[in-house]
Amino acid sequence: MSPSLESRPSRSLKLQFLPCRSSSPIFTLPSPTTSPSSKGNRSSNAMGLLSALLGNASEVDASKLEKEFADLLIDGETIQHAYKLFRDLIVFTNYRLFLVDKQGMTGKKRQYTSIPYKSIDYFSKETAGHFDLDAEIKIWIKSRKEPIVLKFRKDTHIHDVFKVISHYALAS
Repeated sequence: MSPSLESRPSRSLKLQFLPCRSSSPIFTLPSPTTSPSSKGNRSSNAMGLLSALLGNASEVDASKLEKEFADLLIDGETIQHAYKLFRDLIVFTNYRLFLVDKQGMTGKKRQYTSIPYKSIDYFSKETAGHFDLDAEIKIWIKSRKEPIVLKFRKDTHIHDVFKVISHYALAS
């Protein structure tokens, strides 16, 4: 006689779907338990990965992106600020904003969206609340009716990103 479904132990993995600006969802996994044998740098890398999986933005050293953006930048254009959100990037140069959408399993395929600061009509920031942990920045550009939405988990770096957008969009 086979056991009923109620008597079988549950072995399900909980996945949380977060809305994002692209058509593919971002998955977040429950935080893994760390073993006492994990040391030093390994622990900070795990925390960085967990933070990225949760949708928290982290600042990226602009010099590390120079090689990737060498073919995209014009003479005199330099990367000023960059933020990583899961696998995607938000990159500010002295002339424009780049949104980099890494696609596919390996992230080798990338879509680079270039938005000149003079094309930004207006932008808004919605911070996280007590029950709604998501925060977002919406950017309306002249050629689109719908805004570009940058989603953040909590308020991590959203204020910094908003200040940088304000600085460049209002100066152009």
